[in-house]
Amino acid sequence: MQLYIMQSQCYEVVCVSTNIDNIGYKRFINTCYKHNINIKTLGVCNKWEGGDMDAGKGGGQKVNLLRDYLNTQSKQSLEKIIIFTDSYDVLFETGIIEIQQQINRILDEHAVSIENMIIFSSEKVCWPDKNLECKFPKTEY
Repeated sequence: MQLYIMQSQCYEVVCVSTNIDNIGYKRFINTCYKHNINIKTLGVCNKWEGGDMDAGKGGGQKVNLLRDYLNTQSKQSLEKIIIFTDSYDVLFETGIIEIQQQINRILDEHAVSIENMIIFSSEKVCWPDKNLECKFPKTEY
């Protein structure tokens, strides 16, 4: 079963940045421009209220901003795959077509449907509380 969707308008890349002057965000945006990736940035000029990310728990504000954004969208405009990613420590090394192909390959391998999906960029570690790692299923992808 092949689930490939090759039209890039079926994907939307969304990130959060409360500080567009952050050097990490500037690098991120430059790679988006370089690879012609349209990006929706949430939280611009908002006060960061997600905690001290260096000290420990935080980051919930990002998901709340995503939820608020999704709630403003029509059902029809949400008929796509949303890639939700960090903006301060992520760089794109290729364009959306190759990203789509890789996502579709993984979804096809695992027979996962791609309708109305949000893909969260994530890390291999359970941050900020490694003790919670046992509460999350191990995945291959």
